Amino acid sequence: EFNDYRKVFKVSCSGKRLHPAQKPVEFIDRFVRVSCPKGGVVFDPFLGSGTTGISAIQNGCNFIGIEKDDTFFELASKRIKDREDELNGVGSLFEGLL
Repeated sequence: EFNDYRKVFKVSCSGKRLHPAQKPVEFIDRFVRVSCPKGGVVFDPFLGSGTTGISAIQNGCNFIGIEKDDTFFELASKRIKDREDELNGVGSLFEGLL
């Protein structure tokens, strides 16, 4: 899979965007997989909506993100936490029943 970075690929950017520079998680996944081993650390100095953080945790990596805008920091934190909870099965069993 390391050679995947040389291939041209297309991803859909349709749907609601939460940040002006937001990319699809599937797009970032390829870069995380070829650049960081499982258990490694992915660093994103421009956190934005948190897509890189989501990709990192989905691929078994640790993550550090920095964002100067409080609104985007809160948004990214929630998105990353929600994805962590989904991956860990937290809150999904009875979600929406109460």
